[in-house]
Amino acid sequence: MRASIMFCVAALGVLASDPVCASSDFSFIHKDIKCTEREIQRANHELFSKVLSELMRTTYFRLFRVQLDGECPLEKPEEKKEDPGCAPPPDIFSPNGGGFGAASAPAPEPLCSLNLDGADALVDKTLSKAEDSAVSLSEEECDDENLPTFWLNLCAKLPFHDGKKDYINLQLNPEQFTGYNGSDIWAAVYSENCFDNSEENMCYEERFLYRLLSGLHSSINLHISENYYPPRKGKRETWEPNLERFKKQFVGQESRFKNLEFAFVVLLRALRKATPTFKELAFDAGDLDEALRTQKLVNILLDSHVLSSCEEVFEAFDETLLFEDKESHQPSTMSNLKRKFKGIFHNISSTFHCVKCQKCRLHGKLQLLGIGTALKILLLPPELLRDNIAREEVVALFNTIGKLSEAIEIYTRFNNLSVEMANKDINIDNFPPNDIPEIVLSSPVADVVEAGLAAVSKGVQKKTLSEEEEDALVDALLDNDKDVMLLGKHFALNKQFDSFIRHSTRRLNLEKRGLIPDVIIVGAGLAGLAAAVTILDRGGSVVLVDKEGVAGGNSAKASSGINAIDLSSKMMYDDSVERFKADTLKGSGKLGDEKHELVDILTEGSPDALEWLRTRANMSLYERGQLGGHSRGRTWRPAAGLAGSEMIAAITKVLKPFTKDESRCRFLKKTQALKLVLNGDGTFSGVELQDLKTKNTFTVNAKAVIIATGGYAYHNVPHPLLEEVRPDLTPFATTNGRFATGDGIRMATAIGGDTIELDHVQVHPTGFVDPADPSNPVKTLAAEILRGVGGVLLDDAGERFANELGTRKYLSEAMMHHAEAKAGEQPKFLLLLNEEAASKAPKHIPMYVAKGLIKKYDTIKDLAEGNNLDIEAVQRTVVEFGKSLRDPQAHPDHFNRTVFPGTGFEQGPYYAGFVTPVLHYCMGGLKINGDTQILNRNGVPVGGGTVYAIGETVGGIHGENRLGGNALTECVVFGRHIGETLPLQGAENQEKKVATESAKKTADSGAEDSERKISMEELSKHNSAQDCWISISGKVYDFTDFVEDHPGGAEALTKLAGLDGTEEFFAIHSESLLEDYDPVGQLVT
Repeated sequence: MRASIMFCVAALGVLASDPVCASSDFSFIHKDIKCTEREIQRANHELFSKVLSELMRTTYFRLFRVQLDGECPLEKPEEKKEDPGCAPPPDIFSPNGGGFGAASAPAPEPLCSLNLDGADALVDKTLSKAEDSAVSLSEEECDDENLPTFWLNLCAKLPFHDGKKDYINLQLNPEQFTGYNGSDIWAAVYSENCFDNSEENMCYEERFLYRLLSGLHSSINLHISENYYPPRKGKRETWEPNLERFKKQFVGQESRFKNLEFAFVVLLRALRKATPTFKELAFDAGDLDEALRTQKLVNILLDSHVLSSCEEVFEAFDETLLFEDKESHQPSTMSNLKRKFKGIFHNISSTFHCVKCQKCRLHGKLQLLGIGTALKILLLPPELLRDNIAREEVVALFNTIGKLSEAIEIYTRFNNLSVEMANKDINIDNFPPNDIPEIVLSSPVADVVEAGLAAVSKGVQKKTLSEEEEDALVDALLDNDKDVMLLGKHFALNKQFDSFIRHSTRRLNLEKRGLIPDVIIVGAGLAGLAAAVTILDRGGSVVLVDKEGVAGGNSAKASSGINAIDLSSKMMYDDSVERFKADTLKGSGKLGDEKHELVDILTEGSPDALEWLRTRANMSLYERGQLGGHSRGRTWRPAAGLAGSEMIAAITKVLKPFTKDESRCRFLKKTQALKLVLNGDGTFSGVELQDLKTKNTFTVNAKAVIIATGGYAYHNVPHPLLEEVRPDLTPFATTNGRFATGDGIRMATAIGGDTIELDHVQVHPTGFVDPADPSNPVKTLAAEILRGVGGVLLDDAGERFANELGTRKYLSEAMMHHAEAKAGEQPKFLLLLNEEAASKAPKHIPMYVAKGLIKKYDTIKDLAEGNNLDIEAVQRTVVEFGKSLRDPQAHPDHFNRTVFPGTGFEQGPYYAGFVTPVLHYCMGGLKINGDTQILNRNGVPVGGGTVYAIGETVGGIHGENRLGGNALTECVVFGRHIGETLPLQGAENQEKKVATESAKKTADSGAEDSERKISMEELSKHNSAQDCWISISGKVYDFTDFVEDHPGGAEALTKLAGLDGTEEFFAIHSESLLEDYDPVGQLVT
């Protein structure tokens, strides 16, 4: 169990002045580092960086032994208990400061494995005396905070002592960009330990540790920015930097570099204190000459001017002030503080077990151990150092100093380059003399202009201004526009930049010039994308916002298909809109209601939705299946690929050309909507947003807003909406992504929006139980199409117990009831398909098999033995079901199943995997009318009638049960519905715009047609390291030249060669990684 140890002023239950914080003098941390920062940088450049670089290549220091695996404390939410001592008041800390929960669900091992080649041959297998001493320490010596030995086990959560650990050659595993996003880990490090508040509120000890961790964080980011773009044949020979990434993370964030320098000085201080110990070390790695050379390099560092003479460097802080209360002299209080300090370091160490990228985990643990070693050295008495610093701690300390040293060099290079480029951009000689306004710099007018331009600059940095808006505001300021200058005086000069921009753009009447967008769409799932493209096709302008780094949301996970009436084939399949409507109402339990306006829109709009996907999105949706609760087969899917992800990829491709013109379409990713902004009269004005990377907040104004943020069935977060409306469902696992937390519902209700049927949350009957991780709270959905093509469910006796094609509500309840009848066991059943059924899901089955969720069995005997079932019972079950398949009239199904898509079930091979009921979909949500306007409790549209909602964030359509396949239908139908009816600016010019966009559409279609088409058969032939093609989101990429240079090793790519790697890619990587590669072609059936 993880002890959630919170270390902060509020956690200890005192004010900042309370003596429990050991010292209220923060001057040690506020000072700039003495002996001048420039001198430190010069010494680092001229000496430290060069010697450390050479030292890191020696045998002793390049071999590092560490336990890379370990239990992740974030993956077991049921074991977590909130520390009641860390309940910070809202005016001091973030409301979410105390909890990270299980927001990062366990992910597959990423493509970031380590290179161990050559390491073992260079390893000294013996333990030094120091290691022996550390291993033999008794727990009692480390438990008594009054003994000097208390700090000996500070690094205990970063173990390296037992024989299971591998030596890793650090030179073969340099710190580079792997594509892994570790923001959740850092969020846990800071928020779980109450580091998310302002530094001013931290006590001496907390501030000290916070700045060390911040310095480590800065160092890691600088190394990644330096080695970002990998070598590519024909493009670049070596790793190359990403200057833009550096600018986003460090320009305007000076404290991050200061914390890096602070950490560097702290470790140098530790190095100086341990100089006598390090002077005695032999640094033996099996070669005497190598050992002598290593000792010489170490001595150069230890004897350097900065360490031996520059005393002021080490006045930036004083570790002797830690845990020292000179006023109250309360030993018990200081003992408590020591325990909490050690506990928080152990807590952070354990959190690093959660890093899913092996290479990232290696460097994170190496550097955290380096910091821990420095703290041990600083906190232990000198006489204890010699026998209690292990070899791996020495290696970690020196390597960490080396990494911090190199990070300072990287920062200096990048910063100089940024300044140089900025100077080129604003060189006054580049402007004609007549364009330079004559302004007396000391005049009040100049102050207003300068403040206004600063506001515009902030807007550009935060991406809240388009290029045209920027031009208009700059022109108005430089022309001293009377109204804009007046606004600048009252808002910009007071640094109310968002208000200045909002009022200035309104006053300049920019909306008439088409610069204020028609709509902000919050949520880039299928509903939001369908609305965006439809509005853009009409000539409108859109700002699309999503808190994830890629489009899709839960829509991308939907795999069974979209329900629709195909007007060209409805007679062939004896189907109709009326039948579709009747099935939907029956499944929802709405048969007694009189008015079903939203169901009418859903079903009647389905033919157009299907046609739009086939034509506008160029999708091949001609495979038809039947899902539970439907009287006819009307679920359409692509022959290759999963329906949801294919739709997202196709519509994203349609959207992409529009994003090249920011006045038409801006896509703000990794951006979260915080609240809806209203004018004084209650009409909608804009949306307050937050850039999740920079944490900057800003407001985007628009004529309307469409909320398409999805449902609320992800509950592994603090204060989940699900817990408020259906607390009884929180024990269930979920198929939802971490983004499905009901943000849109909360925003809309905050301005008076009403909700409907929030308690209607769908439990899907089949979520896979991963044998490798059965307790994972996030499950992979076992697509309903698996039952639709002929799959059955077996209990632990090997028998069927329900109609597998009944509604989801019926089947989930049957499973839970059946489990209760079996002595209350967890509902867990075997999903079974034979070869004939599996062949009808050619995309699903291979994917599930590859993920280890489904296993193939050649015979009934293998199946029964492999799953601990009675062979005779299983044999009897498949024989009986096979008879019903062949002749349902003569052998009616015992559970009233009436759809039998197959000719038999008795012959293997078989495919089987365990499933359990899971949270899947929210039928409840915001109350809307037929125009998708959000209504208040009186049925009146909120926000002046320009606040809309679509997709899963809406309630009132599906009742108490949604039929499978209707989710994608709802997204496209209602996305198209609002897209076609939303009032647009300059409506009189729409015909011209539509004509223009039609021409664009035709051109795009032509481009689409000209792109090379690649079949699954062709893709499968390129399946080796020498010929490595991988499909990602419907695009086929040739990664052959990148195989050997891949940061995670060649195997990570070659195991996906010739296959679709979409899910594996997006499980760890961001979409930006693909920007460097041109696709070979498009995957088609």
